[in-house]
Amino acid sequence: MKLLYSHVDDLSLLPHFIKHYEKRGIDTFIMGIPISLEERWNEAVDTSIMWRLQKLYAQPNEWIALADLDEFINVESLPAVVERAERESANYVSGELVDRIDREGFLHQINYYSDLESLFPLRTSLSSVYGTSSKVFLIKGQTKFYGGHHTADGKGLSAGFQVDHFKWNSNVIERLEKRNHMRFQLGLPHYGIIINDIFKDGRLDMSKVPLYKP
Repeated sequence: MKLLYSHVDDLSLLPHFIKHYEKRGIDTFIMGIPISLEERWNEAVDTSIMWRLQKLYAQPNEWIALADLDEFINVESLPAVVERAERESANYVSGELVDRIDREGFLHQINYYSDLESLFPLRTSLSSVYGTSSKVFLIKGQTKFYGGHHTADGKGLSAGFQVDHFKWNSNVIERLEKRNHMRFQLGLPHYGIIINDIFKDGRLDMSKVPLYKP
């Protein structure tokens, strides 16, 4: 089964990402690399990169997975989810982003040997603070998806699936600041409210963090 991804701003997660998805039925990883500042920081253009990958590699009735490097779909078997989607005549599957963080808001550094479950045990809904928490993670054939694969055309299957989001690590503030700077230069909306309101003294302000409620 194939997986498409294009967000490459946190390569410390790559070995964990590959290991996670190999265990869940992925045997082919296809990465799209942005080649310009516009493609790097414009979500709409980034989505178009994924569309090009889809057009090139997805057969009409083939199911493929979608994920950013910090998104870990929380299922035991992706092919088993596909079978369920087929039974229910769905053409995409979505889940809810669950932001994984340290219990005290510390932004831990990740390396090859890190145990992500131990470093980030708390399950929160931070993504809902600054945007949508829904994420499409499986699509059939040439089904269109939009806006960083948050939505898609057709009939979806959700069924309580969750996508663990390991964004909140040691380089998140730097990455958000760089993204704000480049998006400002491109005339795009920025994420300043996240940096100003959610972080305090170099870590997450836990008074601003909503806990995840399934």
